[in-house]
Amino acid sequence: KNKEKFLFSYNVYKNQGIWKIIFGVTIIYFAISLSPLKDVLFNRPNVALLETKRNILSLIDNKATVTAEAAFLPQLSSRPVAHTLFYAYFGKNQFAARDFIMPEVDYILVDYAEFLTIIAEKNSTGFLQPFKEKMPENWRKVIANYSLVKAKDNVYLWQNKNLSPETDLPLYQVDPKPSDLVAEDFLLSSSFEDINGFRTLKIDLQKIDLQGKELFIRFYQGKEYYDMSLDYGLWPVAEWSDNTINTFYYYPGDGVDSFEIFSWYGTNKLGGLKDLVVDKKIFSLSDKITF
Repeated sequence: KNKEKFLFSYNVYKNQGIWKIIFGVTIIYFAISLSPLKDVLFNRPNVALLETKRNILSLIDNKATVTAEAAFLPQLSSRPVAHTLFYAYFGKNQFAARDFIMPEVDYILVDYAEFLTIIAEKNSTGFLQPFKEKMPENWRKVIANYSLVKAKDNVYLWQNKNLSPETDLPLYQVDPKPSDLVAEDFLLSSSFEDINGFRTLKIDLQKIDLQGKELFIRFYQGKEYYDMSLDYGLWPVAEWSDNTINTFYYYPGDGVDSFEIFSWYGTNKLGGLKDLVVDKKIFSLSDKITF
């Protein structure tokens, strides 16, 4: 055994250059695989979505006040006032210790893919539970003072109505259900329209029992896709009536070729880039509808 140990040590010493290379490669491998660096290196960004975000951010004047998703705040740091959407939507400050009434701003900027983290936080954080049922209604009151002036894919921009915006794109509407409607499907119909020059997807839905789950709509772009809150956090199924048709409007880019609707529940966790992502269990509620 001593001889074997000697021979092994001799070989290591004799080939120490090779062993240094192996040791160095091992360190580099684990440094990449166990850190956010692998996500930076191997996750390809959605170029079209990044361009959409840049274009919409450019519409916000440098002197404008804004409420926005946390992910947008670094780009908005030069603005005089920038509030986070988390507290604005919850209507509560940190730990829900006090009410948070969003000050009037010039713009509200929302990434509805990131908005799913707000929904997950609302449903899974204990100190928000007593207030979560009122959040959609409170947010509707806030949004009522703003016009949706720009929307593409999952990025939406509202402008304060006091600034006299030229456009006010629709988000949803509620109509009485025809007495002769006998369809039992959740998704009743879908169609494309042109609204103020915007490519607009209109879908009609009727109430179902979600058993406490939320809804999202998934838009496919070939092999890629993005998810966004189906009801915009404004008009959840729990508030729908059995006697109404609930219509929602979306503004997918030209690259989007199909969509599908899911129910989900989940919680937030740290993603590969140490950002907040939703760990969700999903259940399909519709076929994949191709345009």
